[in-house]
Amino acid sequence: MQRPNISAAIKKLEERLDLVLCHRGRGGFQMTKEGEVVFQETKRIFNSFDNFVFNIKSLHDDYSGHITLVMMAGLPLSYHLAVSKSVKSTMKKFSDIHVNIQTCLYKEVEHAALSDECHLVLSTYDAVKPESVTFHPVDVECKGRLYCAASHALAKYRDGLPDNVKIGDYPAISISGLSSANYISGDTRMAIQTFSDSYDVCLSAIMTGEYVGLFTRLCTQQSSGRLRTSACW
Repeated sequence: MQRPNISAAIKKLEERLDLVLCHRGRGGFQMTKEGEVVFQETKRIFNSFDNFVFNIKSLHDDYSGHITLVMMAGLPLSYHLAVSKSVKSTMKKFSDIHVNIQTCLYKEVEHAALSDECHLVLSTYDAVKPESVTFHPVDVECKGRLYCAASHALAKYRDGLPDNVKIGDYPAISISGLSSANYISGDTRMAIQTFSDSYDVCLSAIMTGEYVGLFTRLCTQQSSGRLRTSACW
């Protein structure tokens, strides 16, 4: 629709609802509180209609429509490969099913799961689990290594750390939502000083020579620069 037609449609809707849905003018476009409510309720209507069509067609084993999957940013590459395999299998079995894959930050995971805008959310959750969300474990274990830059003090230890060297004495960076993966072995844990939602950002921090970090091998194989393995887990 052209912008004048959109404005006319919004004005007509406001008249029908007897509500001011947005403010328009030289200052730009901004929805009112009433407009936000109408917008969210409208999305629920469309989602409900899509679910109705999906469920009716499923009675005839004729599945069609869109499935929206939201993945937490920063998940290991092995998770992405598993999702790709599942999506391919689903689309091969149901030719009229299409999968939308989106990403969100760790702090937005709960909102995404409760927003009625997606069907599935794939994420880690190390904090206290909210009772409003149902969790199903995927039973996937990722193995990796402890990395540091070539200029880091730990870079010289290629075959593991000596007993007198404590990993907790060195600042580390971690992926948000993966704090349970910060244990090297047993009760030995890294000294996490900062977090990021992106592997690329974590790699950049490690390359400064100031931080160490744990990464899966698949992720580090695609990175650039010189990284040293100082210990395995």
